[in-house]
Amino acid sequence: MTIARAFLLDAPILILDEATSSVDTRTEMLIQTAMADLRQGRTSFVIAHRLSTIWDADMIVYMEDGTVRETGTHDQLMALEGGYWHLQTGTKGRAPTRPELRSRKDCPMRQNTSVYTAVIAAALSIAMPQTLLAEAPTIQPVGPLIHLADNLDEEAMLGWCIDTEGHGDSDQLHAHSCKPTGEDVLFSYEPGTGMIESATYAGQCMVYNAPDNAENPFGLIDCDEGDEAQKFAYDETSMELHLASDAAQCVTVAPTIDDAGPFQSRDLILTACDDLDPSFKQWVVRD
Repeated sequence: MTIARAFLLDAPILILDEATSSVDTRTEMLIQTAMADLRQGRTSFVIAHRLSTIWDADMIVYMEDGTVRETGTHDQLMALEGGYWHLQTGTKGRAPTRPELRSRKDCPMRQNTSVYTAVIAAALSIAMPQTLLAEAPTIQPVGPLIHLADNLDEEAMLGWCIDTEGHGDSDQLHAHSCKPTGEDVLFSYEPGTGMIESATYAGQCMVYNAPDNAENPFGLIDCDEGDEAQKFAYDETSMELHLASDAAQCVTVAPTIDDAGPFQSRDLILTACDDLDPSFKQWVVRD
């Protein structure tokens, strides 16, 4: 009945929440095939714990405790060997075998004229964050990252990560394409101290030390837990990254995109949260 109502409604967005969780595998495949026409020309969000239902999604968003941890295709997430990989491999140490399909066009999970998005939750209940309506980047680096949830016009769909400015170690920070090799875009956030530390340059932390510098107000200096300018607060609900001393001011990026060799960059700045579109202030913190 629910599927029939969806057909009659003819809505441009389709949301399927555990649509096949209570059926056997054979019935699941029949349902998926039957719903291929329903997804035609629609943006589809599929929330699923049964991982076989989303192998061929255009994009998978892996979540833990309501927080987006990984995004990409099945193959990209398996290559990361992160949380999604662990769910797929279980305790056997290898990924399950994909079901055989007669051809790519016969696959009920992919339609060329629609965008099919799968959402995986590692808990029994989840809240879908606003970022799922955005254009999520394909995050490739392995390791701790702080990146914008929205791809925000990064031309290679790599997304925007906090990064040291220039080549190698630097005392200034900006936003940069999330380089697939990681390198100096790897940063970790410690909620206990509120400090953001470089994973590449040990003992170096992000600091708001140049408030009068419109282009480079953030720097990278020796970590000091007594320095209030090195303390930040991350709100997992709003996905905003604030100064710990002023929740009204959000870490964001400048509208202008600059070329940075084979990649792109933006200034990393501070702006009143209320003045920002969500795509400019929602960050994903990945351990």
